[in-house]
Amino acid sequence: MVVMQDHTDFRETLLVLSDVARLLKTYVDRRAAEHGMTQAQWGVLKRVERRDGLMQAEIAEQMELQPISLVPILDKLCEQGLIQRRAHPEDRRARLLYLTDQGRARLKSLGPLANEIYGELFAGFAATDVAGLGKQLTRLKDNIRRATETSRPLVKGE
Repeated sequence: MVVMQDHTDFRETLLVLSDVARLLKTYVDRRAAEHGMTQAQWGVLKRVERRDGLMQAEIAEQMELQPISLVPILDKLCEQGLIQRRAHPEDRRARLLYLTDQGRARLKSLGPLANEIYGELFAGFAATDVAGLGKQLTRLKDNIRRATETSRPLVKGE
């Protein structure tokens, strides 16, 4: 654990990181909307593409969402014919998610947009900078998860 007397750098870094996360979501949502998508819908499609047959709960966990918050996103993707819910063979309460041919086509059509976004957002970054940043952010994310698991629950009124 890092311990320092002056926490200014830590505080400022977390403030910038919080601003970056908010701006990133807003920007990607705006750009995805040009294609009738949201950033969250696009994220679900990419995760299902990586591994067909994911359970809804697994995707919610990967996206750091409550399962109930994921349901409307999945409903919309199903209505659009981009994903399909199927019964789990061993757990009748669980649903498995599969990308449809239409969903694969939509992701393919979003490829050029993704490349454009990467180019805009990582302008001036070397490939090694991007890889290093990814590793550092993953480490920070792991630290946050660990801290969350070990902290005591918030009590109303505190």
